[in-house]
Amino acid sequence: MSIPVSVIITCYNSEHFIKKTLEKIINQTMQNFEIICIDDCSSDATYTLVCDYAKNDQRIKAIRNQKNMGAAKSRNIGFEQSCGDYIIFLDDDDIYEPNLVEVAYENIKKYDVDILVYRSHGYDEEIQSSINTDWTINTPNIDAYEVFNKNDISRNFFQSFIWWAWDKIFKRTLIENNQIKFQNIPSANDMSFVVKAFLHSEKIIYINDRLITHLFERKNSISSTRAKRYMGSIYALSNVLNAVNEQNSNENYMISFKNYSITYLEWYINTISGDGFFSLFCEIKKFLLSMNISRDDLFEYHIFLAYERLLNLTPLEYLFSLKDRLTHERKIFLEKKS
Repeated sequence: MSIPVSVIITCYNSEHFIKKTLEKIINQTMQNFEIICIDDCSSDATYTLVCDYAKNDQRIKAIRNQKNMGAAKSRNIGFEQSCGDYIIFLDDDDIYEPNLVEVAYENIKKYDVDILVYRSHGYDEEIQSSINTDWTINTPNIDAYEVFNKNDISRNFFQSFIWWAWDKIFKRTLIENNQIKFQNIPSANDMSFVVKAFLHSEKIIYINDRLITHLFERKNSISSTRAKRYMGSIYALSNVLNAVNEQNSNENYMISFKNYSITYLEWYINTISGDGFFSLFCEIKKFLLSMNISRDDLFEYHIFLAYERLLNLTPLEYLFSLKDRLTHERKIFLEKKS
C-alpha cells in the first residue's frame, strides 16, 4: 500500500516546542501519511520526546544523526527514508493549520502538477506582531489555481516566489528523477533545492489557502543567526547560478537572477552585524562583479541604486548610507502617521 504524503521535519534543540509541532501534525484532518523526524544530534530532550510520540503513533519514524550534520543533510536523509508519493518539508517551530496535509495533497493531485505552493501567515516573535506575507507569491500574470509552466514566468522567475521549502508540496518523482538535493551550507540551504525543482518541473500551481504560520526572528533559529553563517548566501547563489547556466538558454532567467541577486544580497547584508558584515560585503562585490551586470539588465531604478552602492562603496560608507536611508524612511513614516 503506497503512502500518499511524507511530512519531513528536521529538528535541533527544540524540546520547548517540538511537542506542539507534532501535535499539530498528528492531528491533521487527513491521517493517511507518514511523518519523518530527523533529530540533528540535539543536546536536549528533543529526540526523546520524538521517540515518545513514535511509540504511540506508527506513522512517525524517529531518526537521530550521530553527529550534528546541519539542516540540509538532515532533510536529504529524511527524503531517503521516506516513501510518500508527495513530499512536504517542514520546520520544527512553525504553526500548522489542521488541514495543511489534506488541502496540499488534494490540490496537487487534482491539478496533477509537480509543485504546489500555498500561502502562509507570518508572525514576528521578537516584536510579537503579525506580518503580512502576501509578498511571498508575486505572479501578476498568473492567477491562483491556474496551472503554469516555468517558462510562463521566465521574465520574473526569481521574483515570483520565495525560495524556501516549507510552503510547498513536491511530487516525489520530480526530486528523484532529477537527483535534487538540499545544499550542505550553513544557511539558505533550501534555495538551490527549490529553484532546481522549479527549473525541472513541467507543471506548477499556487493556491490561496494559508496553511502555515511561519515564525520569523525566533531566537537561535538559522535565520536569526545568519550573521554567523553569512557565506551561505554566496554559496547558495553560486549554486543557483550554475543551475541556471546548465538548464536554460533563455536569457530571461539570467536577467531575472541578476536582479534577484542584488535585492537578496542587499537584504542579507542589511540584516547582519559584526565582523560578518565586513567579510560578506567584500564577497558580495566579488560575486556581483563576476556576473557582468549592465544597467540594461536591471528592472528598476532602485535595484540599480542598490547595485551601485554594493559595488562602489566601502563597507563603512555603505553603513553610513544605510543609516541615512533608514533615517529618511523613518521621517516619511512619522509624517504619514501624523
